Amino acid sequence: MSTRNLVRNEAIALSDEDAHIARQSRQALASLIKNDQKVRLHVHAEGASHEEIALPLSVSKLLLEALEEIGKGNEVILVSTDAELSTQQAADMARVSRPFFVKLLEEGKLPYRKVGAHRRILHSDLMRFLEDYQKSAHIALDEMTSEAQSLGLYE
Repeated sequence: MSTRNLVRNEAIALSDEDAHIARQSRQALASLIKNDQKVRLHVHAEGASHEEIALPLSVSKLLLEALEEIGKGNEVILVSTDAELSTQQAADMARVSRPFFVKLLEEGKLPYRKVGAHRRILHSDLMRFLEDYQKSAHIALDEMTSEAQSLGLYE
């Protein structure tokens, strides 16, 4: 199995102007794809020639989502679904410490492979684990709420 490693770790500092431009671009793009049509963009760099490019609808929608988040001042990371992550990258995405994440790996909660002394985790496995964790947390919360209601502690 061949895996690509499309993971961007560096944070890009976004200015207020960047966020404003992203909001305007998102609005313009949204008006073009509301009918689920393919989009053709005219790309022009200041002082350079221009090109016309076609974007598949799925890519247009992905770009729309990225522009929305950037417009809110949020950082956006692009990760291919078959990317292999280091333990630090995976821990950052899971918003836990690296030692805690390594413990999860060692307990067999997530599959991984070793490359020399380093562990590598597939992005898709991490996303599946986080989704399952979130589902079980919701179930536990529902059970706690039901128990509190049956004891008259929750109104």
